[in-house]
Amino acid sequence: MKVVSEGRDGAELEVTDAKKGDWIVLGQSYNLGWKATADGKDLGEPSLVDGYANGWQLPADAATTTIELTWTPQRVVWGAIVLSMIAILVTILLVWGPWRRRRRTEPDERLAYDAEPSMPRTFSWARVLRYAGPRPSLFATVATVAGAFVLGTLVIGIVPGVALAVVALVALRFERARPLLTIGAVGLWGITCAYVLVTKLFRTLPSGFEWPTYFDPVHQVAWSAVALILLDVVIDRCWLRRWWPTDDSPS
Repeated sequence: MKVVSEGRDGAELEVTDAKKGDWIVLGQSYNLGWKATADGKDLGEPSLVDGYANGWQLPADAATTTIELTWTPQRVVWGAIVLSMIAILVTILLVWGPWRRRRRTEPDERLAYDAEPSMPRTFSWARVLRYAGPRPSLFATVATVAGAFVLGTLVIGIVPGVALAVVALVALRFERARPLLTIGAVGLWGITCAYVLVTKLFRTLPSGFEWPTYFDPVHQVAWSAVALILLDVVIDRCWLRRWWPTDDSPS
């Protein structure tokens, strides 16, 4: 057997003088994500060999053949990377576009109230520390609190779900409760980063797919930080009584 090429997610092998019943064994942990082909013909699912490895029995006519081993989940990773790059480009366009339009608009030619979304608005600490506008309606309060509890419980856990519902209720009734979400999200994110750094500093953790499992205690903390950011956007719109903030929105 000759290794023609080899990478982190696959290899190409050239097999000569193979006999009926011979096996190709890949010394990687057994996983159905590995795929093997012989001259383009799929060899099927791998078999467990030596208690840990992946193995495929060669076909009877494989005296001389080219074997390709592929880690198929890598395709999902590459797809996710491409989608992430597209999302970054779209985000840049969303941020840059409205700002450019505002600069070209003369003061006496400003758009009518709510005629077009105006994002993002100029940064102001007031919007970090308080909400502005009329107090949200009873329907908006009940729907947001219930949604925060249900989604928080299903995605994160029962305790974070209850905490998110309580925070949502307070923020929907008191405009100066916004720091619970804006500053609270940053605080939870900081706790997560600190835990990971301290754990890495005082423990020797092996690399591998199981690496994230070493930080289970802060998984819910990190997800709660994300949930607070999303919840703040929803509650802010509840106070504004509209989804898109504009330049003349209260601040």
